[in-house]
Amino acid sequence: MTALLASAVLRADAHAESGAVIGQIRVTGSERLDAETVKHYLTFKVGQGYDAAKADESIKALFATGFFRDVHIRREGSVVIVDVAEAQLIRNVAFEGAKEVTSDTLAKEVQLKASGLYTSARAQADVQRILDVYRRQGYYAAKVEAKIIELDHNRVDLVYEIREGAQTKVAGINFIGNRSFSDAELRGAITTTESGLLDFLKPTSIYDPDRLNLDRELLRRFYLKNGFADMRVVAAGADADQEKKGFFLTFVVDEGPRYTFGNIDVEVRLPSLEAEALRKRVLGNPGEIYNADLIEKSVEALTETAAEQSNPLARSAGG
Repeated sequence: MTALLASAVLRADAHAESGAVIGQIRVTGSERLDAETVKHYLTFKVGQGYDAAKADESIKALFATGFFRDVHIRREGSVVIVDVAEAQLIRNVAFEGAKEVTSDTLAKEVQLKASGLYTSARAQADVQRILDVYRRQGYYAAKVEAKIIELDHNRVDLVYEIREGAQTKVAGINFIGNRSFSDAELRGAITTTESGLLDFLKPTSIYDPDRLNLDRELLRRFYLKNGFADMRVVAAGADADQEKKGFFLTFVVDEGPRYTFGNIDVEVRLPSLEAEALRKRVLGNPGEIYNADLIEKSVEALTETAAEQSNPLARSAGG
């Protein structure tokens, strides 16, 4: 195997005399592409004065196509020679060491495919895509290396060597700023759990950044149900230990004051609606701890009752 270490080097003939008229452009090293296709990307033409700066621009333009892994331009008299090494054709893409994530899943994520052209930049981008897949599954210690096997006819086999490591669990969940509820109470309000002896029964102990965002919202809802209408989750973060074997989650909350219900009434402006019937559907009583869930349920009940009162057929069917 040849390690994926190739890097593009832009080199033009810096010693060539600028201003010398180009009499001929000769392309060498091209196999799959014809010479005219290569010349199409050059920024100079026959009959123009040779310019080293334009030669560098041409090299960059050729590299940008993705068709080439190396390009050199030099001048010999009135002849400009464009020497190219075409990008290698990928015969096969393999994922060695993939157990917890299937090769089919990884094949859908990477951009380099069989019969496509290999470039080191795209391979490294695919390494990051594979790592992202593993991190979504909780494997933050996973390591991936892209390697190629040189074949004949300018072809390669591309192999991603994967060391999955162990799933990264949540070692601890801490809260800062909570005065009204204990850490244990708040842990019961979120979906993520700390790792322990029964981890095989609790996949929620695997660190998942998407679940962290869900837990922020669940914390907010928990406080809203318990009278804290102004509560904010100031920050929610995860810090891994040095070996990435465990994450410690920290939620910073600003509780704000606790509210109770004041006077509750229903204002009716439509003569077709019965105010008393609507008032009976309102949940919560003055003096009770404010609960945002009761407000939401009351709005739903009022909407339903108002619709029934406005529709004689619905009222008849219901009673």
